[in-house]
Amino acid sequence: METNRSSGRPWSTRLCLPLVASSVLWATACASAGNAASSETPSSETPTSPSGSSVETRTYEGDGYSFAYPASWTPSQPATGLVEVLISAPPAARQDGILPNINVVLEPLRLELSTDQYYLASKQIVGGTLAGFELVDQGQTRIDGQPARWMDYRWESQGTALRQRQVYQVRDDTGYVITLTASPSAFGEHLGSQLIVEESFRIA
Repeated sequence: METNRSSGRPWSTRLCLPLVASSVLWATACASAGNAASSETPSSETPTSPSGSSVETRTYEGDGYSFAYPASWTPSQPATGLVEVLISAPPAARQDGILPNINVVLEPLRLELSTDQYYLASKQIVGGTLAGFELVDQGQTRIDGQPARWMDYRWESQGTALRQRQVYQVRDDTGYVITLTASPSAFGEHLGSQLIVEESFRIA
């Protein structure tokens, strides 16, 4: 059993699993999001470009957070409650039946968890639930100047091959998850869009 470093109390992965069971919903919701009709969220922001990127971007302002996204992509209201916003690539980017998209999840946490604990519990659920799950890579990064964890993996949804990158961070009592979904053949082409969102993500 691991120890909660912030409190010194024993921490059990099993106790944490219900809090992050929505990881599977995030993944499956993203997989089908490119095929679902949704209402566009208008943006009145002036296009900008983050440092080091030549891609024109717009700024999305959420409730207590904001981020930049490619100006050619479209934000929409998601069909599931935990997903705050879904940003979809242009229709012409659809490949192998999948429209690349990025979503942002905010999950209220009932237990005190570190980013590492949240990530490891989420990975355990995703890896044990998604069909054909294959971890491609994982590592550490920073979101809004604070440590974050990410994983890159493949799986199949009803026979359709998918590849996703998810980045995780816990701030106060909220879990933040940013997910890119694309077909394996298009994943590399759209990874830069995910990195734009990650680099620019700010939490109020």
